[in-house]
Amino acid sequence: YAQQTAVASNSPVCVKFSATRYTVTYVPEGGASCASSQYVTNPANQQPWNGTKTGQGLAPEGITLPDTTITFEGLGAPDNALELNIAGYTVKVEAETGYVH
Repeated sequence: YAQQTAVASNSPVCVKFSATRYTVTYVPEGGASCASSQYVTNPANQQPWNGTKTGQGLAPEGITLPDTTITFEGLGAPDNALELNIAGYTVKVEAETGYVH
């Protein structure tokens, strides 16, 4: 969803992971970086992905997330390839295309 939001808004979207949560933010027009960003709204519950509650980026109990960040630029390409191992599952983000699998 972060990549789709980046393309739809033609703005960078950042996903920042920490041990127990993740946040999804976008850089508003005129913003310089993810540091000056605003939270993306989760379309399932209309709440911001701010990492404070389940459904808003808080990891389920017992799940540890890696400490990393990925940014999708306005055309959908990520700033780097990424491989996350979460609870025995691997999620990959391909460089250049941003394909997530």
